[in-house]
Amino acid sequence: MKQLFGLAEITIGAITDPSLWTDLTNEIVECYSLRSASIFASPVTRNEFPAPYFSDFFRKDGRDILEYFLGGGDESDRAVYERVTHVPEYILRTEEDLMGVSSHRELMFCKERELMRDVGGIQSRLTGVLNGISPWRDIVALHSIDHSIDVPERVFSEMNLLLPVIGKAMNTHRALETLKRVFNAKLGALDHLEFGAVLVSQSGAVLYGNSYFKELAGDGDGLSILPKGEIGFLDQETAAIFTRLVQTACAPHRNMQTRSSLTLSIPRRSRKMPYFIKAHALTDGDRETDVRDDFALLFVIDPTRAGSLSDSGILDLGLLTKSESEVCAYLLSGESTRRISTLRDVSMNTTRQQIKAVLAKLRCRDRLHLYQVAFTTHLPIRKLSQTKDGKNIARRNDEPPSDISNVGRTVS
Repeated sequence: MKQLFGLAEITIGAITDPSLWTDLTNEIVECYSLRSASIFASPVTRNEFPAPYFSDFFRKDGRDILEYFLGGGDESDRAVYERVTHVPEYILRTEEDLMGVSSHRELMFCKERELMRDVGGIQSRLTGVLNGISPWRDIVALHSIDHSIDVPERVFSEMNLLLPVIGKAMNTHRALETLKRVFNAKLGALDHLEFGAVLVSQSGAVLYGNSYFKELAGDGDGLSILPKGEIGFLDQETAAIFTRLVQTACAPHRNMQTRSSLTLSIPRRSRKMPYFIKAHALTDGDRETDVRDDFALLFVIDPTRAGSLSDSGILDLGLLTKSESEVCAYLLSGESTRRISTLRDVSMNTTRQQIKAVLAKLRCRDRLHLYQVAFTTHLPIRKLSQTKDGKNIARRNDEPPSDISNVGRTVS
């Protein structure tokens, strides 16, 4: 499960660093002893973004396979792709299951499958569909040298937990890629996020903020927008730390360790639990926008708002006991140690020990780090409800729907 948690961290990092999608395929291969892995949008021949993402196998021993993939294959391959894109999302399946046959020998002919078997010794393919309620049908494909009946059950159980994370991260990544290509494009996708998304220049000026961030800034409880368009804070010390955070994110030479630790807590006037800020670099090396310097994307989370952080991704990791899971949920909702003790009717000493156990099992230094883990394992997405004229509108998770029958599915 710890390996699964590492894969989830890479997935969320890939939202703002496209090179990590390839790293993710390589890590999946290593984690589950597979031959190769790929993540791509279907159909392959109509990609609008830099995908597919292949593990290194395709670039080395399987170079001919990579060229064949990028060429779109033939009619037999497209028939298989078409079958794949019509199955439910978030479930890793064997090819036999997809095609409704009982053995590998009964599969319909597919030139791509034959090529992979001849060149790479691949005996079976495992496939999962992502983003089932969007126009995109992204696909995760895993290739094993074993027959599907011999693939360990762990591959299926753990990948089924990871697929929703990959799907949500891919959709968010796609929105940010659009942001880089057409800076003034309509960014409605970011308004579905249950956290603030803010694009800032290296000088700290706000270039774009989604609706959630505007709500937080409007509250004036620790964040505000200054007359010159910069983010304001309650004290100069926090402002100075924030400036260094942004400049580090925008620095031309960054390493993975630096990027993974770009987090900050922001104190609030109300003395509630502080805001949590996570910075991601978005260097526009090709100057595709009108912005003349590097810029960074900030994720701003208010742990006291319903829906801002969820423990569901952490619970899927299976590392916590029932009591520890309850404590974790209270921690993520911004409750103090004393308040958690009162709500659960246990002693302060027991509560402190359980909090220590939660942080230790999740390898967290403190609450700020716990927020980062929760955010990594489960992206908080706003739900949709519909107006009478059929239009979808975003609503907060803590707002009751006016008509329960009109509540749409979660936007992935």
